[in-house]
Amino acid sequence: MQRQKISGNTNQSKKNWFDYDGMVRGLGSLCDDNEIVLSLNRDGIIECINEKAALRRFNVKASKLIGKSVWEILEPEVAERRKSIFNQVLQSRKPVRFMDERRGSWLDSMVYPFFDVRGRIQRLFILGRDITHLKEKEKKIQMMNQELEQWIRERIGDLRKTNEQLEEEIQVADLTRYGKTTKDIAALFNTSARIVEVHREHIRKKLGVKNRHTNLRTYLLTLN
Repeated sequence: MQRQKISGNTNQSKKNWFDYDGMVRGLGSLCDDNEIVLSLNRDGIIECINEKAALRRFNVKASKLIGKSVWEILEPEVAERRKSIFNQVLQSRKPVRFMDERRGSWLDSMVYPFFDVRGRIQRLFILGRDITHLKEKEKKIQMMNQELEQWIRERIGDLRKTNEQLEEEIQVADLTRYGKTTKDIAALFNTSARIVEVHREHIRKKLGVKNRHTNLRTYLLTLN
């Protein structure tokens, strides 16, 4: 963990700084490759950052970042977005959690204000964790849900179509049983004779009437 010492006006402020510094270094030493521990002063100058985060996030050693403005290191749109969050912490004097994306990587972070002995915000302390893998899984789940919803819509459409076809076949079977011809049924349905013949063929298959010489009406009359 690299840090930049800040001089204090009182022994108490120095004591607080060393307590703070020890806390940051301790947390940084416990971080894995997906975590970041970062400390900024009120102007956004980097005071502390864990080595793994410096290498992974900025591709440089932590010592190269100490004393630099984080707003100048980040891309303009990212810097503007995060600066608004830090300003929110400075104004509300309360921690703020945020998630955002940079260069394809997602970070879930908490920004904490650190107060001096006079109750003024002296530093901003950031704990973050890379959640890119979770976002990727979330995206895959969303895609799977969309595909499932599309499949369900298609199946519902198929079932509705099948149900409508079945209802038409039942009507055709009833009308055939009562002696209506293909031409009569086509006129009643306001459709073509070919469509009625297709329905009759479906009825034959469902009833197991394989012999085409068997009269469909005669067969239907034998059924209860």
